[in-house]
Amino acid sequence: REALETQGGVWFGWSGRRNAEPAAPVPHVVRGVTYATADLTPAEYQTYYQGFSNSALYPMLLYRMGLLRFRAEDLEGYRLANARFAAVLAGMLQPGDRIWVHDYHLLTLPEELRARGVTGPIGFFLHTPFSPAGMFAALPRAAGLVRAVCAADVLGFQTAQDRDNFAETAMRLLGVGRAAA
Repeated sequence: REALETQGGVWFGWSGRRNAEPAAPVPHVVRGVTYATADLTPAEYQTYYQGFSNSALYPMLLYRMGLLRFRAEDLEGYRLANARFAAVLAGMLQPGDRIWVHDYHLLTLPEELRARGVTGPIGFFLHTPFSPAGMFAALPRAAGLVRAVCAADVLGFQTAQDRDNFAETAMRLLGVGRAAA
């Protein structure tokens, strides 16, 4: 919020509400920050949020394999929700806009934005740990998630260990080389 208050911009994300037919976000200003929020459908809430985000990714990233519950339909819901967010956000962007994507709920958003022709700079920051390569690779379709987030221009992690874990994962799953730290 502080960066938006001083630099300007729009905070876009989930409203925290569920709605059977979510409407396009209506931007509103609170203390000088513009917010544009989108509702989730009940199905998106179950598959995207409760399902893949919090029942598969979150336990995986926090090294809690025993809590992980993977369902292919949840991953599909995760991808579809990210695609919908990308479609809405792409329609709001202006030339020269920079995009910062935050957290594991939006791993596929950079790829979805690129698929919609967004060429501006995209950054991604993960606010959780990133599990070691061998562990993350155990998640079904892990390579697609890594590929999707690599559509961002810059990736940020909480610690050097998390960065290194991601780099090793990208090298193993995608054959991507490591950039200088």
